[in-house]
Amino acid sequence: GHGHIPDRVKLTQPGDLAIKCMACPCPGVTLPEGWKSEPQNEQWVYFRYIYCPIFALDTNFHMSNIKKSTEENDPGLHTGLAYFIDHDKYIQHVCKYASQKDISTCSSFQTLQHSKTRNTHGLRTMGVEMCVCTCHEHVVPLTVGDLQVSEIYCNMNYMAGSAIKSFDDALQIFFLYNVACQWKVKLCNQMMKLPSHAHISDDMALDFGIPKLHCKGHKQACQCQYSMNLHQGLGCTCGEGIKHTWDNMNPCAASMKEMGLGTHHNTIDNQFGGHNWRKQTCLGEQSDCM
Repeated sequence: GHGHIPDRVKLTQPGDLAIKCMACPCPGVTLPEGWKSEPQNEQWVYFRYIYCPIFALDTNFHMSNIKKSTEENDPGLHTGLAYFIDHDKYIQHVCKYASQKDISTCSSFQTLQHSKTRNTHGLRTMGVEMCVCTCHEHVVPLTVGDLQVSEIYCNMNYMAGSAIKSFDDALQIFFLYNVACQWKVKLCNQMMKLPSHAHISDDMALDFGIPKLHCKGHKQACQCQYSMNLHQGLGCTCGEGIKHTWDNMNPCAASMKEMGLGTHHNTIDNQFGGHNWRKQTCLGEQSDCM
């Protein structure tokens, strides 16, 4: 670990303590040299499947946290070094846009409206949001954050930008989100407002889809455009793997609700670290079963 290397603790960079997915397409790690210069006709197959990271975004309202100890009395030991983002920078960004109105025009799906009717009395945070790699269900470093108000796009924009920073060299990234049809409408303009450490490159292509279980809740026009069954190279991806991760975390929700802010963050980091390690060590078994 980092504690066994001289000065390594002081030199630890954001996200260094996270267990990264070793199966995701990562230049310099899992991709061959010269992968960007392959002929266009051959690159197309790889571009949509092998070379394109697939991320899923979601929120868990079970993992709320009540107002107890302050951050000064209960600081996080490694917040911003593993899965939880730098809390101070994140709050500064969210506070600028927390009052924005994200109205959904998709008549069959009311996620945003429902999230704003939840009881927030006595709560510091309403839940937790995160990003995972869809194919392998690993939590992406620096993509877990508290939900202060409700499920609004400025939170997800920050998570998406932070996730992409781990794959800066990717040509294209595919995002799955329950309300991707609404989220993507103003995403380009909103991405320009992100801080530099979460800003998305202008030359990176983004594509969007809706997880298969949630897609049926949208109107027909959304289903035709965002169905996973209709995207080349993604037909066998259900996109609901992030729900499995939440299911593993929910038994901890009751105890984490009573924790101070720093302990709350530390516990989430530790739980996701264990989750990623179990996924990492079982990837071979998953491949044998496919």
